[in-house]
This record gives sequence, C-alpha cells and structure tokens, in this order.
Amino acid sequence: MVDLDIIRKSDYPYTSPIVIVKKPDRSNRFCVDYWKLNKITVFDPKPMPTTEELSHKISNDKFFSKVDLRKRYRQIEVSEEDIHKTLRHRMVTWSFLECLLAW
Repeated sequence: MVDLDIIRKSDYPYTSPIVIVKKPDRSNRFCVDYWKLNKITVFDPKPMPTTEELSHKISNDKFFSKVDLRKRYRQIEVSEEDIHKTLRHRMVTWSFLECLLAW
C-alpha cells in the first residue's frame, strides 16, 4: 500500500485499530474501527450529488470526463488536515491518503 500511495508512515497521537472480519465466503476483510473518530466527526451538510443529478447538470455541456468506477473510492483523497486521523498498526502509525470504501 505504501508503493501505491495509499498509506504513509506518520507520527500522530490519533489512532484507530485494524480489525480483520470474516466475509460470508470465509475469506478475510481488512477493516479499520473508526467508531471513536465518528463520535467527533463534524457533519458535512453538503452531500455528494447523485449520478442522475450530475448527468442532468452536464447534459448540455460540450466537454466530458472519464470516471474509472473500478477504483471509484480510491479517487477520493483524504484531505491533508485529516490524514493523521486514519490508522495505526501496533507500534507504527500509518495514515491513509485515500478513502477505503472499496477495499
């Protein structure tokens, strides 16, 4: 994940534990328990627009862009001011640089 620029080493007091969860097919899923971070997260009243809303907005535009839906969540970077809140593993603290929802 370091080579893919998904995580980097960090030295911050904020940490969230890694948890391995069994999936229905008995394989493992890598998860991070953010419940403490969720308790202090400030609600953002501006939700992301839906695909339908975006399609309607650009229906008369001349230029379009391509979206890679296979890596859809990895396209959302964690803001620099929040990276330090993302992860810790044992004695080394790591920070995620991207959202992990697709993992």
